[in-house]
Amino acid sequence: MKSKMTVIQELKFWVGVIEQAAIPANGEGLTQDEQGALSQTYRVLAQTALYAADKHNNTGESSIN
Repeated sequence: MKSKMTVIQELKFWVGVIEQAAIPANGEGLTQDEQGALSQTYRVLAQTALYAADKHNNTGESSIN
């Protein structure tokens, strides 16, 4: 039986992916465009977390799926 990720596990996974993607390949800091994209990604992730929490509170479900 395949187990589902909990909302928290899913969010932790994506935070890890985003953090790894934010490491500059050249060892220098992120460009302004890269910083903007990273900020937008975190905002979307936060909105997703809020949506999942609202869904969980309203239906009792424990996963995003």
